[in-house]
Amino acid sequence: MPARLLALALVAVVALPRLAHAEDYRLAPGDVLRVNIVGNPELTIDVPVEMDGSAWFPLVGPITAGGVTLGEIRTEAAEAFATMSISRPVAVGGEPAQIIDSTQVLIAVASYRPIYVTGNTGPSHEIPFRAGLTLRHILALTSAPPPREATPAQAPGPAPAEVDAAAAALAQEYAQIWRLKSFLGTATPEDHDRIFVSKGSAFDEIAAVAQSLLAETRADLDLQLQHLKGENARTEARISLLTLQKATESKGLAMDEQALAEVQDLFARNLVPASRLTDVRRAALVTASRVFQIEVALENARAETATLAARISARDSEARLQALNDLGAAMTRLQARRADYEALLAIGGTNPQTAPVQTKTTAIVTRNGMALPPGETSLLLPLMPGDIVELHQVPLQSPLSATVEEANG
Repeated sequence: MPARLLALALVAVVALPRLAHAEDYRLAPGDVLRVNIVGNPELTIDVPVEMDGSAWFPLVGPITAGGVTLGEIRTEAAEAFATMSISRPVAVGGEPAQIIDSTQVLIAVASYRPIYVTGNTGPSHEIPFRAGLTLRHILALTSAPPPREATPAQAPGPAPAEVDAAAAALAQEYAQIWRLKSFLGTATPEDHDRIFVSKGSAFDEIAAVAQSLLAETRADLDLQLQHLKGENARTEARISLLTLQKATESKGLAMDEQALAEVQDLFARNLVPASRLTDVRRAALVTASRVFQIEVALENARAETATLAARISARDSEARLQALNDLGAAMTRLQARRADYEALLAIGGTNPQTAPVQTKTTAIVTRNGMALPPGETSLLLPLMPGDIVELHQVPLQSPLSATVEEANG
């Protein structure tokens, strides 16, 4: 499908400032935050941003999240948790409070609002948001053919534009199958070759987008594993420190117990006052309490290390299982896409490599209820959570203009 045959006109109405950096993103209802208190895995929880903009955090209660940045919610949550304490049973009849340090509070985004795609190029649907998604990715991922009534009538068979759309839809499924198989390590050169249903730059672009998504998926998985391994290394370092502290305190406890025995003997012979015996006994009890607290902290750290090790082991398996599920769904869709394409060719459709496609796709990107203007919209536009992308395929009445060629560049 030659590039000059598929025009992309990027249309908008009202301008809004484009978000240039991820830290500028404002949270909104539909986003989900993940709260993690280091050393307290029982407090790890996913917190949705509610319709009123609030997010309910454990122990703290509601914090306004709608309309603020992730950095701002991190600061406010850390300050709020720093005023809290957790009671842990350490002995019969006692529950000393453990103060939460602000550096223990980790807030991240578990999931963002999806990208909403609508228009006459296919049924409306959602695309999960991922960092780096651009309008070019959305065009490649949206593979449904336009409605038959939107295509200029041609006799005796279907319009070339409809055949081209079916070819692109089929190529898109082949691209997803190749990407998933590559992630699983089972892809063959033939899987990649099938993407090129016909000749043309549009199929090159579909293959390039699949390659880009594969690289991003692998990088994201590697980043998650590195994060878990980093947490595990920090926990193991804490275990080493606590072990050293326990050894030191245990030596001190042994000395305190020896001193207590000596003072008790002297007290029994009326050689020291009762106050001296009380002081030595109190010192021994304080040291014993510190030894016990360190042992409790050691057990918690060891349990956290075991949990992290299990998560590291399971993460790759979870990713592969998800890829297998997605591959099965893609194989099912492939049968329908291939049948549609072959049916169009059978009733007189023209192969897209021999017939020009006299259509163009217009795109309108709406952000925060306002459409972006042409000056801020291009194929490389980074999309944000909650964006609405309207795609419309219309007949192309004239050759590509310079403006459209620049947009495609």
